[in-house]
Amino acid sequence: MSGIVYCVENPAMPDIVKIGTTDDIGRRLRELYNTSVPVPFVCALALEVEDPGEAERLLHDAFGDHRVSPGREFFEVNPQRVIAAMRLTKGRDVTPGADVVEDEDSRRALETAKKRRERFNFDMVGIGIGAELRFRANAGEEESITAEVHSHNRIRFRDRVTSLTAAAQDILRERGQAATNLQGPLYWRFEGESLDDRRRRMEREGGDG
Repeated sequence: MSGIVYCVENPAMPDIVKIGTTDDIGRRLRELYNTSVPVPFVCALALEVEDPGEAERLLHDAFGDHRVSPGREFFEVNPQRVIAAMRLTKGRDVTPGADVVEDEDSRRALETAKKRRERFNFDMVGIGIGAELRFRANAGEEESITAEVHSHNRIRFRDRVTSLTAAAQDILRERGQAATNLQGPLYWRFEGESLDDRRRRMEREGGDG
């Protein structure tokens, strides 16, 4: 019987995602927003699949070493990694088009939490204008698609100036893959390291390259 497998995250818990199943993603998001969490959950991706239980089991196995607590469906992993794995199911994208919130106070709290993490730019990771970036969506993929850093937060891709995310979306759409709720820095690499990983490493190391 078909159902929905989902990945949700909460801006108040960076890099913690919940992977589960439901028959109504909107209702599930409302259920998760209770007195135990400060702001509503956000759906990173929801897919309708033929066997949601099996899809959930495979995802839990794939990210088992990132499980926060035994018996719980929370994993300490970048949501984009889970999204990439979920897309392999070829399920139908049923991700809500807007955040599911109960009232305006909840919406404001959610938007504030989203803005707390500073937007990515090349200055924060020590990458200068003119540097070459390489695109990779999946492990083992040949990094043959390139772009050039144009400014502190823009790249030149296919003779136009755009963002990391917009360029990644274009590539994935050309491949017939869902391209919503993605983060460009996860897909572009510099010197063999994703921009997202480079940022996190430098934050851990106190900003040293």
